[in-house]
Order: sequence, then structure tokens, then C-alpha cells
Amino acid sequence: MPKLPISSSPSTLSLPHKGVPLAVRRTLRPTVLAYHELSAERTVYSYALSCRDFEEHLSLAARLSSDGDNNAPIAISFDDGHISNYSSALPLLEKYSRKAIFFVIVGRIGEQKDFMTWAHLKELVALGHRVEAHSWSHTFLTSCSASELHNQLARSREVLQ
Repeated sequence: MPKLPISSSPSTLSLPHKGVPLAVRRTLRPTVLAYHELSAERTVYSYALSCRDFEEHLSLAARLSSDGDNNAPIAISFDDGHISNYSSALPLLEKYSRKAIFFVIVGRIGEQKDFMTWAHLKELVALGHRVEAHSWSHTFLTSCSASELHNQLARSREVLQ
């Protein structure tokens, strides 16, 4: 399996803490817009957002980021690694010059038709987006034994790297 560059350093969204008053740090915490998958049209499925609505979110984020009174960064993340993250979200992210963090279920990469492939992930990284592990198989981690938990977390990171 191909190796992807995984950041072992703190997030690029982290802010310096030394000498910065707590009240200021709280106001500068990033706002995280978290998504799962996109759909062509609006749907009642709570984990899908229409492309039109996602574009409205990006447009608003761009306006807020350019507002001189709002200095807190806005982060965008996607969970699971659905193919719509690549086919629908990526073109809109590029249109608005936004980067995202993609948390993928590593055991599904290239294994299920509705999920991204290794080539998709390599392209995301090449375009400046981050790809991180979101477990091996999306098992509820609170119900895992110690060895299962280690497998879900360590295996996903090792394979992704």
C-alpha cells in the first residue's frame, strides 16, 4: 500500500500559547466545520449535506475569514473517506481556496466503491490537504477491548503512513 505523509507535528491550526492571555486564546480557537458526505440534492439523511449547502458554508467561511474583526481560524474536516469528499467537496474546496482534513476509515480505502482510493488520497495530500486515520473499520471504540482498540488505532495509522 502506498505511503502517505502523515503529520507528526502539531496541527497547523494550533496557536502559540506562551504569553497569550487565556481570554485571547479562547477567542482564537478554530471553529471546526465537520462533514461526512455530500449529495447532489438535499436529503433527509442526517450525515449527508447537499453540494449547494456545502458551497454556502464555504462562501460564508470565506466572508468570515476576510472580516477584520474575526481572527479565529475556520477548519474544515470530513469523516470516513466517502467518495463524495473527493468528487464533490474537493472541487468546491479548490474553488474557495480552502484546505481540509480528511479522516478516513483506513480499512475501506479502495475496498468499497463508495469510498476513496489510495490515488484519491495521494492527490488530496499533493494539493495541500491533510489525510489522517479515523480508525481501521469504524468500530465503536468504547466497546473495544484493549487489543481491539490498539488494532483500530495503531493499525490504521501504520497502514496510512
